[in-house]
Amino acid sequence: MYNMKRKIENYLFVKVSGSEGVYNEAGDGVMCSIGCWLKHQNTSDYLYITTAGHCYDYDEGSAYGFYDFAVIIVENENLDPQFIIRNDDADQYRELIIIYDGLISSHYAHICKSGFITHLTCGYVLGLDGVYYGIEENNNKVVELIITDLYGLLGDAGGSVFSFASSESLHSVV
Repeated sequence: MYNMKRKIENYLFVKVSGSEGVYNEAGDGVMCSIGCWLKHQNTSDYLYITTAGHCYDYDEGSAYGFYDFAVIIVENENLDPQFIIRNDDADQYRELIIIYDGLISSHYAHICKSGFITHLTCGYVLGLDGVYYGIEENNNKVVELIITDLYGLLGDAGGSVFSFASSESLHSVV
């Protein structure tokens, strides 16, 4: 029998991109999707991920506010943030590069989402400034929603919503 100690020189780094699944062990173990990575504008010390607010703070009686949005600090140094959106089902453009941010400001604009469960689906903006009234006992209200005909299921919540940068460049998104 050999008594060998392994010296760990290389760590396993996990690439994490938009639309990956994120699991909340606290509460009911809700599965959601990562929207995108963020860095603080004044410091590069911390990285954050975005997801839906109810994914981070899932409690039947909690009021997560008017916006169903969460920004979560990432403290795991073995994660390798990828500023891309996964598009695994495609033969081409399997990684969509996020080139800048923008606002959806017009009806009938082409819009897509990438979620952990249904992956990439596209549709059109049917309305802006939508409001959702919850059915919980405290009737949470979520405002400023974009109404679309996108297909999605539970677990897609919090995923990336985007438009293609141009019809000539299907690997770049906004």
